[in-house]
Amino acid sequence: MVLLLGGKKILFFFALPVGYTIFMFPFFDELLGGISIPLQLITAWIASNMLRVVGMPALLSDQYITLPHINLEVAKACNGINHITALLAITIPFSYFVHRSWYKRATLVVSAVVIGIVLNGIRVASIGVITSFQKEGPLHGPSDVFYVSFIFFSGLLIQFLISHMIGRDAAESEKHIHMRAERDGDRSGSEWTKKEITALSLAMGTVASVGLGLVFWNPQPAALASPLDTIPFTIGTYEGRDATNKSGSFKGMDLGTELFRRYEDADSGAAIYLYVGYMPIQNYERKITNYPSEALLARSINLDLLSGGEPVRIRWAVLSDAGVHRTVYYWYVIGNQIVAERAQAKWVSLIEAFKKRKTAAAIVIVSSEKATIAGDDVEHAHTYVEEIIPIVKKHLN
Repeated sequence: MVLLLGGKKILFFFALPVGYTIFMFPFFDELLGGISIPLQLITAWIASNMLRVVGMPALLSDQYITLPHINLEVAKACNGINHITALLAITIPFSYFVHRSWYKRATLVVSAVVIGIVLNGIRVASIGVITSFQKEGPLHGPSDVFYVSFIFFSGLLIQFLISHMIGRDAAESEKHIHMRAERDGDRSGSEWTKKEITALSLAMGTVASVGLGLVFWNPQPAALASPLDTIPFTIGTYEGRDATNKSGSFKGMDLGTELFRRYEDADSGAAIYLYVGYMPIQNYERKITNYPSEALLARSINLDLLSGGEPVRIRWAVLSDAGVHRTVYYWYVIGNQIVAERAQAKWVSLIEAFKKRKTAAAIVIVSSEKATIAGDDVEHAHTYVEEIIPIVKKHLN
């Protein structure tokens, strides 16, 4: 579009921001999939040698590391490509705006790849060391610090140090030097100003504080306000009974603390299924945003309702499978909030963890099943959802 509307000169001028949009597309793992095995082997080699250096016996066999207390495998997901890509996504604009010479920019970009590979080996070695002290603890350390954040934040700090070591470019135009001198004094080379040192220290302190918070401020399980089985069997004109056959939209739903019922309207004969699943605490492996099914997530849209006189936003979809038509609604309940979007659910969970030391969350799914979908069926389902929302919310918080 830039080429079409602006021509080659404009495209060349905006080459960096236009080219940078490539990071919007998650295909690096597939694009670089051919080097996954070499990266896995390199990571395993670095990790095993580091473990030997610290005095821990380590037997290396391809991407497998056998330790006295555990067997580690550098799997495809641990090849470091995602970490390196994230580091590159920050390094490229940083190097472009901080340095003027291309060889310094290239140095930072290449170093991001090398640093990512080395830190991935250090990450695996750290897992081996930590698990030797905490055999029953989490594999990736407290709050999964050695799963994602270690390579990115450590690599970012090293990139800042490398940038400082190679120094700023001395060759600048007279106009640029004059502007720089007026703004922050006469300086050149690798000298840093007080503002830069303060900014970097503040950034490092923030990252360290958040990291320590994740390690020591562990969320605690939260109990339900009322047991789920105390949710009324009579909802408006609907009478309910316990159900067991979790098919369709409820397939694979198993949150431990849950309610599954079939409600039927005596007048219209409309049947509606209600599922409530509750997690007293979330962690990396068990998160409320892992539910419901991908098909429902992909096909659902926002729906605004009035519940208890207040506007509420949930998700809904109309699905068809083997001659059965389903009108499905779902929403999350986190920290006394009704949340419709997955991204918002993750954000609210994080805020609740820091504010209240709780990550408890629930998902509610309502499904109306018919051989055909008629306007009356959808209207009945909407009415049921509006009535059930405050009732479920009251039991959860």
